[in-house]
Amino acid sequence: MTERTRNCCEQLEDAVAEGSILYVAKFREWGIPIPDGGTSFLELSFCPFCGAHLPPSLRDEWFDRAGSLGIGPPYDSMPNEYQSDLWWLHPAAPDRTR
Repeated sequence: MTERTRNCCEQLEDAVAEGSILYVAKFREWGIPIPDGGTSFLELSFCPFCGAHLPPSLRDEWFDRAGSLGIGPPYDSMPNEYQSDLWWLHPAAPDRTR
């Protein structure tokens, strides 16, 4: 995966761009949307186009970071870097996951 796209292949990149596959940058998750009127999706572990193994979700680490910062629901006060992939893609501290 490249830092530029964070997608393994052009087909996945196109599917994310058109919205048929969701990409949640702050959690590093890809998924198939569930049309239930909410934000639910079926998380993908493998690319449905090229079969590449997708990197694991960072959702648990994100919530661990929120806890270590003393932030709880509704998480509105999370620093801006945690609202995107900046916190894991360009870590400021050596203990952060890439």
